This record gives sequence, C-alpha cells and structure tokens, in this order.
Amino acid sequence: MVGRVMAHYGKSEQGISGNPGDGSLASPGQYRQMAKSAATRYPAAMKSFNVTMPEELLTYVRTRTKEGGFGTPTEFMRHLIRKDQEERLERELEERLVAGLKSGRSRVPAKKFFERMHRLVDQVSEGKRRKAKGRGGKATRSAARG
Repeated sequence: MVGRVMAHYGKSEQGISGNPGDGSLASPGQYRQMAKSAATRYPAAMKSFNVTMPEELLTYVRTRTKEGGFGTPTEFMRHLIRKDQEERLERELEERLVAGLKSGRSRVPAKKFFERMHRLVDQVSEGKRRKAKGRGGKATRSAARG
C-alpha cells in the first residue's frame, strides 16, 4: 500500500473537511485549493510536492507528527529537512577544521595575522563612514551592512 503525505495549508480557512494534523489526506481538488491558498499567502516563498512512501513509513510520519507536536506531516518533513541541513553544515565545518589542523603550522605569526585583520576591519569601517558622510552624515541600514 502506498500513501502520500500532502500539504494541509489553510484547511479550516478554506472549509476543507478533516482536522489539521490528523493524517487525513485531501482529495486532488482540495490539494490544489490548499496549494493555491498557500501560494497567495506566501508568494514565491512556498512550493509544494508529494512524497510517495510505503504505508509503514506513512504511519510512522503520522505518529511522529502527533507525538512531536507538529501541526501537519508537512511541518514534520520540513523539520527533518532543516535538521539534515544543519547536520550537513556541521560535518562540512568539522571536515574543514580537521583539514586546517592537518595542513601544518601557519608561516605567519599570530601577532602579524591579527594586526592584518585589525587593519582590514578598520578599512571596512572607514569605508562605511565615508559612505555615510556622502549621505549627509546619516547612515542607512543598508550602508551599515556594507
């Protein structure tokens, strides 16, 4: 048996039957209506897709959705994707740190390195001050970012 996790955008607002988070599936027409509603509320920010999986995994998703305090299976899936992204970044950072440790000692003394970094910071700060002066002395938010 194959089940599908489908987005439950705006169920109550659109009058679609079923309770958010109860694992019930919307009909294709209801799904289109929900996706359209989401696109209106979150223009270009939210996209949707279907996930086909065995019934056993679908049951697991529904259970974890309820146990984990997620409103919908979609929220649970987003959580898993974000968690995967964070873990991937942590692995990349660790790999880079290990590579840095294995690369040997720097030929630049630490004192000279930090002096150079301070000069660069001062140059960036001065550039921002000059930009702000060109605006009559008022720094805008975007000017503060560089």
